[in-house]
Amino acid sequence: MKFSYRIIGYIAVLLYIIGIFAVGINALMYADAIAKLWKEMPSLFYLSTATNLMGILAFIGLLLGVTTQTELIYVTNTEENGKNQKNIEQKDTIEESQHNKETINKIRQSLVDTNQNRLQIIEKCLRLACEELEASIGVLYQNQNKSLKMIASYALYQEKTTITSYDLGEGLVGQVAKNGKTIKLTQIPEDYLPVVSGLGKSLPSFVMILPIIQNENEVFGVIELAGFLDFSERDIKFLEDVALLLANELEKELVNH
Repeated sequence: MKFSYRIIGYIAVLLYIIGIFAVGINALMYADAIAKLWKEMPSLFYLSTATNLMGILAFIGLLLGVTTQTELIYVTNTEENGKNQKNIEQKDTIEESQHNKETINKIRQSLVDTNQNRLQIIEKCLRLACEELEASIGVLYQNQNKSLKMIASYALYQEKTTITSYDLGEGLVGQVAKNGKTIKLTQIPEDYLPVVSGLGKSLPSFVMILPIIQNENEVFGVIELAGFLDFSERDIKFLEDVALLLANELEKELVNH
């Protein structure tokens, strides 16, 4: 509705300006008569000139006012969009943190489940972590006398050449166990295990290898995840919390033996 009023205003001002030009043309055509009328009624000409000037000023003001209003509306919308985007990001962060807490609680509950054996419990914890991070592949290695042996996996397609154990310092898995530091890969080697589904297989885009560590001097194992989504700092922090819980579980087993 406001847009229609604005269009009508433009048309009225345009007709007004056209009328001014028409008067000017007629004034040139009947210059003698107008000169005579000017002498007899000078106030009429002063009033006509002032009215025309006011009309022109009103037209200029209309243009400036519409432009300024449009800019203000744009700025307001930009600020509002910024606030909305910030609110959405904060909401996403809160929801992700809440999901992380829920998954951590599920893993804690799984670790005290007496209806499953140790390997079943560890596999369930690995599955929960992979599902939380949307990882396509997950593997968990346990440190057994300085040899890292695969004891649990998630969606892993094992070929004849699949390596299931590493010595300490051997390969990236062994290196993570030796240094106790997380490694994240974005350039995946061609011989890396592919993600396999019913429709085909493809190399993952991102790999994260994280030590299961209780303190700086004792590494109980390594978690290796791969997928098509990048692992954020929040993802790494979540997996560190999971690794700490698993470290406690593996430490108990070491003490019992």
